[in-house]
Amino acid sequence: MMSKTYLESISTLNNLISNSEHVKASKYYKPHPTNNRLEMMRCLNRLDIDMQELDSLKIIHVTGTKGLYTSPHLLEVRERIRLNGNPISRDLFCKHFWNVYSTLEQTKTNQYDLPPYFCFLTLMAFHVFIKEKVDVTILEVGIGGEYDCTNIIRYPFVVAFTPLDLDHTGVLGNTLESIAWNKAGIMKPGAKAFTVNQPQEAMEVLKERSIERQCPLLQVNGLKFQDIRNSKPPSQIIAENGGLALSVAEAFINIDNGTDNTIPYIKTFNLDLAKEAIRMTKWPGRYEIYYRNNCIFYLDGAHTQNSLKITSEWFLSRSVKKERKRALIFNAIGVRDSAHLLGLLLKCEFNLVIFMPNITDDSKELFDTIQDVQTQLDRCQSHMKIWYNFNTLAEIRIFPSFLKALIHLEEFQHLKYDVLVTGSIHLVGAVMKVLDPSLEGILSNTETNLSI
Repeated sequence: MMSKTYLESISTLNNLISNSEHVKASKYYKPHPTNNRLEMMRCLNRLDIDMQELDSLKIIHVTGTKGLYTSPHLLEVRERIRLNGNPISRDLFCKHFWNVYSTLEQTKTNQYDLPPYFCFLTLMAFHVFIKEKVDVTILEVGIGGEYDCTNIIRYPFVVAFTPLDLDHTGVLGNTLESIAWNKAGIMKPGAKAFTVNQPQEAMEVLKERSIERQCPLLQVNGLKFQDIRNSKPPSQIIAENGGLALSVAEAFINIDNGTDNTIPYIKTFNLDLAKEAIRMTKWPGRYEIYYRNNCIFYLDGAHTQNSLKITSEWFLSRSVKKERKRALIFNAIGVRDSAHLLGLLLKCEFNLVIFMPNITDDSKELFDTIQDVQTQLDRCQSHMKIWYNFNTLAEIRIFPSFLKALIHLEEFQHLKYDVLVTGSIHLVGAVMKVLDPSLEGILSNTETNLSI
């Protein structure tokens, strides 16, 4: 049974979102991009975390548009804070959540003086990592880098750039140059920076900022990791991200050997062990395949133009049996060109197209949901109109939840469907609550089992 304190912590955390929206309209809000850093500093002081403690964390700072790992979460927010690769337990989440929240609540100077959702989770993560005395911290940005609240750190060992694409354009700008400039803000003097191959305009900006920040930048090619046996993701995705991970891990260990004063404590980089770790890595919500009754579900949280192109090719390479129909389940939130994104999926020639909010079961009280449902349903109506204008022969439906969509898909068992679920990563999470409620065992003490 889910503990009441965990439910209360999630409810309290989610209220921080509406709180931040309220603050935008209040006299206490001063809209400036550097406010994130100033507010983070002030909140760290309120939590009695000084910068020297933060400096003691051995940090790998990661940014990019694709290939990231912890944010947003799929089923539970504790996926965002992990120890030894596993989400912290609900008990540990509650312990640290209330320690941080109570302190901030007691030291606020006005009723709105609490950090917004992601800033709070970043503060909580720092609190967890310091208290649990971790050996290495892998820190993923929220949005961008330059003005991101994670960029309060001063001395990362290594920074890494996964593939860059047009996303969060309302915040980061609508060009790859602007996005690259913002992402490059995580570069710090003395750190080593690694990037996968980027579009030329983005790469030029990264190189310029590496000189400006006195942070040497090395480009990694996919040749470093070519062992893709039994890989679920496309080979180029594994090669690209695997090569980056290997380079970052090796650099971190080499730097750590030079800064650690413990003798004897010399670590060596084991390439074979590192490759095996990559092969064993679970990447929930990306290029997942699930079998259920008359349906094969293909899941990938692709929400940019380039990622949707790869996803559609991946789906088509597997959906090859002519006797099976093709279905799409799609949602997109935020500022995105839905018409262009949906147009990229036309080549899949779907027989059934379903639009739905990021909701698993609309008959129950929503848990850990941070997007307004009615806004999403309105967006579904817009998506339906877009698809109608494509003049395809597909049946088009809107459902209020995945369970309702599943009833429709499974109503006639003789109809076999290959179902592509893509768009919002939150949508993928809503579907996985039914198809894989423990994320292959990653969430060991969860209560999300749903069935029909």
